Amino acid sequence: YSASQFILFFWRANEIVGFGLKQAQWTAIFVLLACVPFVWYLRRAGASAPSPAAPARPRLPRVRRRR
Repeated sequence: YSASQFILFFWRANEIVGFGLKQAQWTAIFVLLACVPFVWYLRRAGASAPSPAAPARPRLPRVRRRR
C-alpha cells in the first residue's frame, strides 16, 4: 500500500512539502520504513513455531512382536 501510494501521488495535484515529495509520499515512506522491520521480526518469530495446519502426530506405544 505504501509503495503504491508513493507512486500514485506523483500524478496528484497536491502541494510539495520537501525534497520534491508531497506529504502523502513522506507518510508512505515512513510507514514503509516502520513496517519492513516489523514484518521481518514477525516472520523470524513465526519460523520457530509449529505450523497449525500440520499438527504433530501423537506417539503411539511400541508393540512388541512375537516370534
